[in-house]
Amino acid sequence: MEPQTFDEYWLAYLTGHSKPLTRILHYLGLFFAPLIGLAGSIFLVWWAFFAIAPACYLVAFLTHR
Repeated sequence: MEPQTFDEYWLAYLTGHSKPLTRILHYLGLFFAPLIGLAGSIFLVWWAFFAIAPACYLVAFLTHR
C-alpha cells in the first residue's frame, strides 16, 4: 500500500534509508555516477553521461526493498 499522508510517507522514507547498505549505495552513486558518466562521455560516447543516471537510479531503487 502506498503512503497516503505526509507522515506515512516520511516514516516509509526514513525506514527505507535506515539501512546502512542503502545509505552507502546512495553516497557512492551520488559521488561516482557523475564521474563515471563524465569519463564515459569524454572517452567513449557522448551520451554515456545520460545513460549512467538511470542505471544508478535503478540501483538506488532496488536497495530500498
